[in-house]
Amino acid sequence: NGCGKSTLVNLMAGDLEPTEGTVKPHAHLRLGRYHQHSADVLEDDLSPLAFMRKTFPPEKVKRSEEVWRSYLAQFGFNTDQQTAPIGLLSGGQRSRLAFAILAMSQCT
Repeated sequence: NGCGKSTLVNLMAGDLEPTEGTVKPHAHLRLGRYHQHSADVLEDDLSPLAFMRKTFPPEKVKRSEEVWRSYLAQFGFNTDQQTAPIGLLSGGQRSRLAFAILAMSQCT
């Protein structure tokens, strides 16, 4: 705590200017941010599978149901969890879904 982690991320993102020196991020750097309220944007009545398809509609991200299922499995969602309402997921599962959305957002 207090050792500059947030400051470093803000420098890398260009939100802060360094007081000394320069920050030169790699040309291919894509920075995604997760914060404690990221899971609050999830819709409790939708399943993870339905939420991903709503967030990344077919006209923007062409993925079959099988590909979406495989993608969610990479974040630890089994077949039953993929189709269960998000409101029934644990806090950790909701966070993993938020990470899945963040990772996919960097691809579009």
